[in-house]
Amino acid sequence: MGLSIGDDGLRDLDGHKGFLWGLESSDTLASVPVAGSKIQTALSDSSQVTLELVVAIADGITPFGSALTYLGTTGDYGRLDLRFTPPQTLQFYWKNQLVQSWKAFVQERCVLHVVIDTSETSAPDRVRMYRNGSLLTPYDGANPSPVDLPVNDRITIEANDRYVLGNRSTGDRSPRGVMYYSALYAAALNANDVAANAALLLLDDDH
Repeated sequence: MGLSIGDDGLRDLDGHKGFLWGLESSDTLASVPVAGSKIQTALSDSSQVTLELVVAIADGITPFGSALTYLGTTGDYGRLDLRFTPPQTLQFYWKNQLVQSWKAFVQERCVLHVVIDTSETSAPDRVRMYRNGSLLTPYDGANPSPVDLPVNDRITIEANDRYVLGNRSTGDRSPRGVMYYSALYAAALNANDVAANAALLLLDDDH
């Protein structure tokens, strides 16, 4: 993955390696083209995805939210877009629309999972957020209000899409904090898998 590090970069922090973003809304990002990659092969037309992150994000003034992960081109919101919005709100955009929001304390190092399975009968179950292996309750005070992710909807991949960490593809949406680890699964991890992965990552996300 290509990394444009600016004044930030890979650091040793509290015994763990991570990418540091010193300012919110900077252009610092890690980015890779999706066309012809394993991401395109695995995710194109998929109805199941899991985002797995280890982060520590500080509060700041980010009126449009800081993008932690982003799949898309030049649009403000992406096809797989997890945003941090102060104070301590996480929002997930699927195909450019807000589909779920949660209140989550992320100022200290923590493991986050967003599990998407559009085959679920109940709309709230189609997008689930876990913090350190524990399921979070959706936040009903989000503005704008989330829309239901359509049943059996599938992710689309376009030729110019990029997968980006710590920003959107065009920049100006970085968080202020650290990303220690990131993984993307073309499957909906179950609760036991999430708990097991979280326990391992809390101990060590470098190996």
